[in-house]
Amino acid sequence: MNDQHIADLSLGFNRHIVNLLDSLSALAELAQLSINAMDEPRLLKQALAALMANQDMERCSIFLPDPAGMPHCAAGLDWNEMLGGFSTEGTAQTKPLPSNQSRCCNNIMGEASKSGLLVHFSSGQDELMHGKDCAGMEGALMCVPIVCEEQVLGVLNVFHPLPDIFNMWHERLALLFCQFLGRLLTNHRLTHHLNAEVERVTATIVHQETFLREIIDSVPEPVMVIGLDYRIMLANRPAIALTPDLQQDRRCHQLSHHRDTPCDGSEHPCPLQRVLAGEQLVSVIHRHFDAAGAIRLVELTATPLHNAEGIIIGIVESTNDITERMLVEEQIRQLAYYDTLTGLPNRRLLHDRLSHALAQARRHHRAMAIMFLDLDRFKQINDTLGHAFGDEVLKQIGQRLSTCVRQDDTVARAGGDEFIIVLTEISRHDDAALVAKKIIAACALPVMVAGQTLAVTVSIGIAVHLVDAGDDIDELMRRADIAMYQTKNTGRDGYRFFEVGKPQELSGS
Repeated sequence: MNDQHIADLSLGFNRHIVNLLDSLSALAELAQLSINAMDEPRLLKQALAALMANQDMERCSIFLPDPAGMPHCAAGLDWNEMLGGFSTEGTAQTKPLPSNQSRCCNNIMGEASKSGLLVHFSSGQDELMHGKDCAGMEGALMCVPIVCEEQVLGVLNVFHPLPDIFNMWHERLALLFCQFLGRLLTNHRLTHHLNAEVERVTATIVHQETFLREIIDSVPEPVMVIGLDYRIMLANRPAIALTPDLQQDRRCHQLSHHRDTPCDGSEHPCPLQRVLAGEQLVSVIHRHFDAAGAIRLVELTATPLHNAEGIIIGIVESTNDITERMLVEEQIRQLAYYDTLTGLPNRRLLHDRLSHALAQARRHHRAMAIMFLDLDRFKQINDTLGHAFGDEVLKQIGQRLSTCVRQDDTVARAGGDEFIIVLTEISRHDDAALVAKKIIAACALPVMVAGQTLAVTVSIGIAVHLVDAGDDIDELMRRADIAMYQTKNTGRDGYRFFEVGKPQELSGS
């Protein structure tokens, strides 16, 4: 072995060492590529650049199938650039290849793609050129399939102008590179597909949420979705405007009632508990605090909210502030059932209460009494002092009458200066007489109006409904009216019973 031979062996060995280091560097760089940070063309370009750093693999390309299944150059050099060589300026020669050479390269690449195996062509091997129409082509070409899970994704083409340049190490490097690249490319496509799908689904969800929010916000009434833990999951714009703290992570009872525990039913019936108990539509009236801390009356309507399995996960609750409506209804009720001057029940409400009291007396075998009261010489007060003066007298007398009876009794103004009193339960005539005496004494106290002192007397007529008697309302009122006029005719300022017989015990035997 001469020195030249030793030098050649040393040079070849060094070259293999360099190729090996270049190969390891290429694989390491390939492993460090980020599949999220770049699109597919850039990924292929950087992967191929790592391989082309190898001094024997400077002319490479990656061909991928297009949507029609035809191969196209996705990264690296095309056939003209690889096989035509480079000019002295370092740029590829653009002179078109002979058609037979293009067909040869395509045939070799197609064979690798179809078989899924590496195809190594060298112009120095005549048996490989047979049938491939490669006349005039000089050099070595490796076509290596890029495979992942037995699916060919594309082909890596490596060309060198020397026909015997590629050996087993080059093939192993190309195969290993394509295995890495196949997995990398598959993961990249899968990741970007999943990212695109996540973006699509996210956009759909955002659109649906926006659409749902627009629908809920378009509802004029406040609407809230309340979870099983009483936490407010969703609220529309009117609800937020009514109670701004809804934007915080709060529970319904904390916002509506300023309390730390859920409604227990004693003060406010809980819509959530009633839905969980089986009701499909719940309507209740609550007293709520508004954003300013003022008490409002609200009517709540709640329906169950189910998940996909049909399990209740909360309620949908709508609110119509009825404070003003209730005030109007109360005003209407006051006008319909109460005297506008004194605030006492009028004849309509008196009739209802008297009917109820009479029914209760018959049901429980009790006695009751009705009293007619009229102010003595009231016309003179109006005529001499004026109606405004007389109205003030009536209001003061009405207040005094209310203090003389029990809570269950009724004091009503029948009209003019006439008042009617219903005593719901008495045992003796003396019970009604005691009330009459209290009334006479209370009315006899001086009445102060506009700096003037006035003495007022009253005439009272009393009719008693005895236990198990068959009297009706009209008859009782007629008798009390008669008794009152009898009092006036006998001197006023007193009381008189409508007597059917002598006074007797009124309780049942």
